[in-house]
Amino acid sequence: MDELQIRITQLEESNRALIAERDKLKKLATLYQEAAFQEKLNTLEITEKYDEKRAGELEQHRVQWEAERMKEVEKMRKEMGHMVQEWEKKRENERKAHEEEKARLEAQHAKEKVEWEKDVEKLRVEMECSAALRLDEECRRWKDASGMQKARWEEERSELQRVIEGERLRRVTLEAQLLQLQKSGRGVQNPDSVTAGSRDASMTTPHAQRTTIREIPTPQPTHSPSPPTQPLQVKQEMQLCAGQPEQLTSNDVSASSTAIIDLSRDSPSPSVKIERTPTPVPEVISIDSDDEELTHHDPPSMPHASTSTSLSAIPTSTSIIAIKKKQAKSEAFILSSARRTQYLKGTSLYPITPSFIPISISRMVLTRLYGSKTMGLHWESSDDKHKLMTPSYEWNPDMPRAPGEPGLLLITYNDVAKKNPWALFYKLEGSKTVRWGYAGEYVCTEVGNVMGEEFAEQSDIVKHTWGTNVCARRAEGAMLHMRARMTLRKHLNRAPTEDEILAEASKIKRTNMPSYNLTAQDVVDSLVSGEEHIKVMSLQCVGYSHDRARQLQAEHEKWEVDEAAKKSRKVKSGSTSKFKSKATRNDEGKSKGKKRAREPSVEVLSSEGEDGGDEGQEVEERASTPKRRKTTRLSTLPVRLSEEASGGKKDDVGRDEVLEADFGDDGDDSDFYLDD
Repeated sequence: MDELQIRITQLEESNRALIAERDKLKKLATLYQEAAFQEKLNTLEITEKYDEKRAGELEQHRVQWEAERMKEVEKMRKEMGHMVQEWEKKRENERKAHEEEKARLEAQHAKEKVEWEKDVEKLRVEMECSAALRLDEECRRWKDASGMQKARWEEERSELQRVIEGERLRRVTLEAQLLQLQKSGRGVQNPDSVTAGSRDASMTTPHAQRTTIREIPTPQPTHSPSPPTQPLQVKQEMQLCAGQPEQLTSNDVSASSTAIIDLSRDSPSPSVKIERTPTPVPEVISIDSDDEELTHHDPPSMPHASTSTSLSAIPTSTSIIAIKKKQAKSEAFILSSARRTQYLKGTSLYPITPSFIPISISRMVLTRLYGSKTMGLHWESSDDKHKLMTPSYEWNPDMPRAPGEPGLLLITYNDVAKKNPWALFYKLEGSKTVRWGYAGEYVCTEVGNVMGEEFAEQSDIVKHTWGTNVCARRAEGAMLHMRARMTLRKHLNRAPTEDEILAEASKIKRTNMPSYNLTAQDVVDSLVSGEEHIKVMSLQCVGYSHDRARQLQAEHEKWEVDEAAKKSRKVKSGSTSKFKSKATRNDEGKSKGKKRAREPSVEVLSSEGEDGGDEGQEVEERASTPKRRKTTRLSTLPVRLSEEASGGKKDDVGRDEVLEADFGDDGDDSDFYLDD
């Protein structure tokens, strides 16, 4: 028990020691916490001071950097200014050098031009001198030949005069003998027995005559060649009267009449008279047709001395024949030769190697192969793989007429020049039906505009046709804007704004009705005044696809087979189903008789319209009805604009409205018909 008490006492003392230690430790902890906090505060103060110092240093550094940067910028600006000044000085020096070079080249060109003009003038003088010498030499040869012919004719004339005088004396003698025989009372003998060897078998017949023809060759000069001449016609005639002797003198041998002289077997030489044929005047033959224009000029005959006889027409070997291309009808727009030459400058004939394949196809072949329209100036597929152009000669008389040839295209917008190249097709001439040929791959280039003066020189038909088509047909693209501009300009009396043009074009495209009335004369006035222009495009061949040509020809042959089969089916179905005979019976069941059906009439309808049509004919079977159905080709129906009555609305042309885009060819549209 005492031990336990002792142990408890020890434990209490130990507990008191521990409590004291604990208190001591608490005091130490408190002191430590206060020191740490103070140290932390000191640290924070030191940090703040350092940050303030660092911020000051950074600000100072930034100010220094800004100052340096401004100095650098100013320096760079000064350097850039110096560089700009140097570049401007260099450019000015180059400009001066260029102007000096230009002046030098112009002076050189002027000098060369003067020298060239001198050379041309010298060459012209030499050519004129040479031509004058050749002309003088030719005149001299002609005069020599004419002199020789004249001398020969004079000799023959003198000989003929001697023969005439001898025959006249002989006739007087014979008539004197005849009178003496009559007076002696021995009677009148037969004229054949008066002169035994006389050739005059009709001497006692008042107007009996005998004529023969012989030829006297024209003498050719020996010193110089001359053109061949026709033989002279020499006529020998005889006319003896029973009355007084006929007086024949040298005046009877004239150029305008034929002398009648005696012809006898006893005469030393026959009495002849040379018929004079008037010298032909220079011949100018001008044949204008739809196919060609032929101009033939014969050079004038050389002058020669006047004679009682002359050569007949002398053909020359220097005849000049100039054949021009076919000009279109009076409805075509004809460009002057100078303009045509100017626009075609830079184009040339494309060499096709190997030679092109001549094909003749229907326009329906293009529809079958590519899905193109049967009318229109140009067409392009949605994927731009196929681009076709089919202009007509009626609107473009100067377009190519053979593969590889250059040409000109008249159009109201230049969109085609942005979509080169185009496969060009041209109409084949000389065929009964419209057929097209493949000309090659062409590029279009705008080369100018038709000036107002040149448009004013066109015929009234041309101007009216262009005016009517611009204001009456559904336009697209630039042509639509052209129509909108003319419409607004007419009624606003000012130049329309771009927004007004776009709004009017959108309305016309949507309703085909302009806000104001536009007449054909308004279009003509705009083109003549120069407010609007017709663009001129040059067509230059850049390639030729032989594969395309073969494909087109093969497709055309298939199309012909299909068309023939279609027509044969029409004829067969018409003869088997439409024209069956019918028998009717009365109420008693007796037959009234059969009425014989009329044979089906096969009518050949020409599909040649404005462009001559395509396929030339359409076979259509018709039943025996009292009234025949009239078929009208759609392309022959003009699209008219009733300006006075309808106020700008076009006439209704039927259930199918097919309009040509921008004056293109009416095309091969034989399948499009309207029934009246």
